[in-house]
Amino acid sequence: MSSIQFAYARWATERLPLPNGKQVAELESRLGVAFPGDYRQYLLEFNGGTFDDPEILSPEEHFPRRGLSVMYGVASPFPGTELGEPWEINLFDNNDPLIALPIGGTSLGDLVILCMEVEDLGAVYFKQASGDWFRIAEGIVDFFATLREPNWG
Repeated sequence: MSSIQFAYARWATERLPLPNGKQVAELESRLGVAFPGDYRQYLLEFNGGTFDDPEILSPEEHFPRRGLSVMYGVASPFPGTELGEPWEINLFDNNDPLIALPIGGTSLGDLVILCMEVEDLGAVYFKQASGDWFRIAEGIVDFFATLREPNWG
């Protein structure tokens, strides 16, 4: 079982309907990017959803303790879970062409970001609502491997 399959089986509370290849290609065209292969496959097989706040772990010092609450998806029927919304992309200065793509978040307003810059394509970052950035994974599979049972105590 992959880290993504495990995370969805253990913590997903609602899954988004799966898109087809054409819908993903249309989103890529609208955003002016080509998704990394592993992320594109993730969208086709899982496509986001809501989560029961599994803790996101990072080897970076001073990483905040946070739980994943949502992963955005293609053609989502639920408010606030659509991937590639202009208002989220426009949160970042100099994000045209697209470099930082918000792909998920926490209940505290933090964002999970997919890097679309060629040199770091597919890396996953965590952006605190208060401003700090953390590089947490090499790709989407590695990102899901960072999730753990919450131990907020």
